[in-house]
Amino acid sequence: MIGFVPYKEILSYGISVNTLKNGLFNFRKGKSPSWENIKDAKDKRKILINLDTIPKGTRTKYNIPTSEDYKKLQSKDFSNNTTLLDGPNAEYLLNAYSKNYQQYINIYWNRLAYSSDKQNELAIPYAKEHAYWLEMIHLTGTLEKATYGSIKRMFKIHLALIKKSEIILQSEVRSAIHFKVKLTALRKALLKGETGLDVIINNSLKPNEANVKITDFHKMLLLSYLQYEQIYSYRVVTDLVNHHCELKGLQTISESSVKHIMTTDNQFRTLVDSYRYGKKYFSDTILPHTVRNVTQFPANVWMIDGTPMQFYCWNSDRTKQVRMYLFAIIDVCSRKIVGFDIGYSETRFNILNALKLAVMSEGYLPSQIVSDNFSAGKTEEIIDLKNQMAKLGVSWRNSKVGNAQDKSYIERFFGTFQSVECALYEGYIGEGITSKRNNRPNAEFLQKMAKKNGLLMPNEMKSQIATMIAKYNERSIGGRKSPNEVCSSFDKPNAVPMDAVRTALLFWSKTSTTIKRGMVKFKVNKVQHTFEIKEHQTKAELQGKKVAIRYNENDLDWIMLFDYNTDTAICECKASIKAELLAPEDPKSKEVSNIIKSEAKKKSYHNYLKNQTQKIIDKGLEHENEDNLELVHPLSLQKNQVNTKESEDFLELYYNENGITKDAEYQLTKKPIKTILHSGVKDFEELLIKKSSS
Repeated sequence: MIGFVPYKEILSYGISVNTLKNGLFNFRKGKSPSWENIKDAKDKRKILINLDTIPKGTRTKYNIPTSEDYKKLQSKDFSNNTTLLDGPNAEYLLNAYSKNYQQYINIYWNRLAYSSDKQNELAIPYAKEHAYWLEMIHLTGTLEKATYGSIKRMFKIHLALIKKSEIILQSEVRSAIHFKVKLTALRKALLKGETGLDVIINNSLKPNEANVKITDFHKMLLLSYLQYEQIYSYRVVTDLVNHHCELKGLQTISESSVKHIMTTDNQFRTLVDSYRYGKKYFSDTILPHTVRNVTQFPANVWMIDGTPMQFYCWNSDRTKQVRMYLFAIIDVCSRKIVGFDIGYSETRFNILNALKLAVMSEGYLPSQIVSDNFSAGKTEEIIDLKNQMAKLGVSWRNSKVGNAQDKSYIERFFGTFQSVECALYEGYIGEGITSKRNNRPNAEFLQKMAKKNGLLMPNEMKSQIATMIAKYNERSIGGRKSPNEVCSSFDKPNAVPMDAVRTALLFWSKTSTTIKRGMVKFKVNKVQHTFEIKEHQTKAELQGKKVAIRYNENDLDWIMLFDYNTDTAICECKASIKAELLAPEDPKSKEVSNIIKSEAKKKSYHNYLKNQTQKIIDKGLEHENEDNLELVHPLSLQKNQVNTKESEDFLELYYNENGITKDAEYQLTKKPIKTILHSGVKDFEELLIKKSSS
C-alpha cells in the first residue's frame, strides 16, 4: 500500500521499540490519529505503518522520510540493489542458499526431534539459512577474522537480497551491528569445532556462553523447580538452581542450558509437564485416554452441554453487544442434535427447553443422559425432572469433574459446529481462545463487517443459530451419512417412548388449585385463565378438591390435571368459552353462539346431577323393594320433642305468665318433608293408585 512501510523498516531509523509500540497501541485504541497501522494482507504477523502519520517531531529527530521521499529513496535503492545483485558475491550466496544446503538438513532434523511438525516446517529453511551464513563467513574473510570493509560491503548485498525476497531467513538481520555480531559469534563457534547451529537458531546478539555440563544434581534441581505449580520462568529457575550451586561450590548454569535440556530431552520435559501445568493438563495431554466403544443405537445415550456462541448481537434493548449461549443435546450414536436452546446464559430453563424440544422432535427419551456438574442441576425443577425421568427408567448421570472425555462427543460437536457451520457466516469472531485451530478472523475484518451489516437482534441471531444446527444435522461430510440419516435408519430398542401425559409431567409448568363450580382457574404472568372439565362425572368428583395443574405457557388452549398427592393423570381441560357481557344484535353471531353453548353445557350438567341423584334413590329403594319413601321432618323425631314433665311444667308456667292460650301454642310438624319416588313411578297420583289397590 502507498505510504505504508514494515515495522522493521521504521526501527532501522533508530527509533526505540517502546516508543514505536506505544504509538501503535494508542492508534489502535483510538487515543491518537498518529502512527496509523494495519496488518500486512500477505502476512498477518507483520504490521505496516503509514509514514505520513508519524509525528513531525519524531520524523525530524530520526530523519524519517515522508511517503513521497520514501518512494524516491526506494527507486534509488532499487537501482543500487540491482547493481549489487549483479556481482558474483550475490550469486555465490544465492547458490549456497538454494543448492548447497542438503548436507545440513540432518543437523536440524535431529535438533528439532522434539516436534515432528517443527521438523517438517523448519528443518529445510534452517538448513538453507545455515548454508547461506557459512558462505557469508567465507566471503567476509577467514574463520579467524573478517577482512577490512568486507562486512560493510556484504551487509549491503545481504539487505538487497532480503528486500528483493531472493532469500527468506527465519530471523531477518536488518541492522549492521546485528549482522556483525552474528558473524562474529558464528566464527567463534566454528573455530571451536561446533556446527554453529545455536547461533543460527537463537539469533542472539550475544555469543553463546561456553557449554556447561548438566550434572545429576543440576537435573534434580531443575526438575524440582520446573515441576512447581506456580510455573516459574526459565530465568527464575536458573537463578534458584545457581543459588544452590553457589552454596555447594558447584559450577552455575545459564538460562540457555535450561532451554536446551527442555528442547532436547523429551523424557525430562515430559516429567516436568506432568506436574508443571496441573492435573487437567496432565490428564488431557499426557495420560492415555480410555478408548470407548461407540454406542450401537440412537437413543442409547444423549450428552448435554453449553457454550457461548462466537457471534455478537444486540441485547433486546439494543443497548449492549452480547454473545448468545447455545445449550445443545447430542445423540451419541448418530451425532444428531436432537434438542437445543439459546439464551443469554446457561440456566435451568435452557435445560428444560432443550430437553422438551428433543422429546417433541423425537418422541422419546434415551436410556441414559450425561451432563456436566452445572449449577442449575441443583435447582428444584431439575431435581424434580431427574426424579420423574428415573420413574420412566431414564438414567441421568454427571460426567467426572475435569474429565472432558466423559462427554467428548458434545465437546467435539462444538468444535465441528464452529469450524464447519459458524465460519460460513459473517460476524463470526473465531473459535474460543483455548482452541488449537488458527482460524480467528482479524479485528479489521470484524470491524468492517459490523459497520457494513450491523449486528443482529436477539431473535435474528437465534434464527441464524437454529438454521446452522438444522444444516449440521443434514450435512454429509466425507461420504458419511448425515446425522439425520443415521438417526432415522437405525433401530432404537432402548428408547423410552413419550406420550402427552409423560411430556406434561416432565416439562410443563406446575401449579395447583381447588376446583370450584366444575371450573379450573389459575393465573399465568398475572393473567387469569379459566378451563372447563368436559366429563360431568369428573367435574362432580373434583368439586372442592385440590388438584395439580400442568400447563405449557406457550400453549394455554388446554391443560392437564393430576392428582395432587400421587401425580396420577386425571384429565385434559380445554379453555372455557368466553361470552361477551352484552349480546350482539345479530342472533347468528359467534358471541350469541358462545352464550347458547355455555347455557347448554350448564343445563346438561344440571341434568347429569339430577340423573345421578335419581340413580342413587332407585338403588336404595330397590335394595328394600320399595317404590317410595317418605322423608320425615326432624321435629317429628322423639329426640326433638319435649318429653319430660319438668320441661312441660316449665312451658306451662311461661304460657300462664304471658297469657298464651292452648289454641295459640306452637304445634310440632308431623308431616314428612318429601316423598322420594322410584324412577319407575311416573307421579304421585300413580303412587296413590298403587297404594289403594294394594
